[in-house]
Amino acid sequence: MGGIGSGRKPKPAAIKLLEGNPGKRDIPDEIKPAGVAEMPERFQGNGEHAELCRHMWSQVVPELTRLGLATSLDQAALEQLCEWYATLRQAQLDLDYQLAGRAFDKWQGLAARFGFSPVDRAKLAGLGSKPQEISTTQRYLA
Repeated sequence: MGGIGSGRKPKPAAIKLLEGNPGKRDIPDEIKPAGVAEMPERFQGNGEHAELCRHMWSQVVPELTRLGLATSLDQAALEQLCEWYATLRQAQLDLDYQLAGRAFDKWQGLAARFGFSPVDRAKLAGLGSKPQEISTTQRYLA
């Protein structure tokens, strides 16, 4: 039945911390790569595709790095995220809806890995402004 790799994929510790660890379980230590993701040279070129890739990279990667969600190990996935974004935008402009749909599915799958699907964004949105709730037991013991 269930073997290795079955079930839900584990959520990264950085996302658990940003969500406030609602389950209150111990968060295991994770491997923290030392390097940061760097914009690939091909995004520096001329042309609309490279410009769209550059735009996506500059919008997303600095914030993901700040949150601890993007490292040098994520380089290839981040590059693909930008490539699929550029493909999606170009397909929309060319009215190629079949390619746009496929590109969106690929982009969305990669985006979810970094915690910025609409559902993940909603979970993380109010964390800085919400006061921490205190349980009845905690109030009693305080």
